[in-house]
Amino acid sequence: QEPVPLLLGRSDSDKDMVLMLQNELNQTRTTLNYLQSVQKELQMKQYIFTQYYNIKIDNLSKLLVRNIQDEEHAKETVKKFEMELKELFARISELTVEKNDLIKEQDKIKHDVVDLRIVC
Repeated sequence: QEPVPLLLGRSDSDKDMVLMLQNELNQTRTTLNYLQSVQKELQMKQYIFTQYYNIKIDNLSKLLVRNIQDEEHAKETVKKFEMELKELFARISELTVEKNDLIKEQDKIKHDVVDLRIVC
């Protein structure tokens, strides 16, 4: 596409210069179009990755909250079991004292029975 009116009456070197500049302009336009398409592609990828990582962050945040709640629940359960364990040990101690009292009473009764047999 040689603009005829522009080149009429010009020297060959001027014509060559115009053609060279037109080629450079076309190459620059091609490069610009390419870079604009690359920019659009990168913007789209950025948008997609931003959405993806926002979802990942949201899911991880929810998971963290659940883990914290689970940990708190586990701590409460441990406290409850520790309290129940203390109560069981206290009850075992009470039963041990009661058992020892019963053994003493049984020994006393056996001794009384032996004494009664001796007397009879």
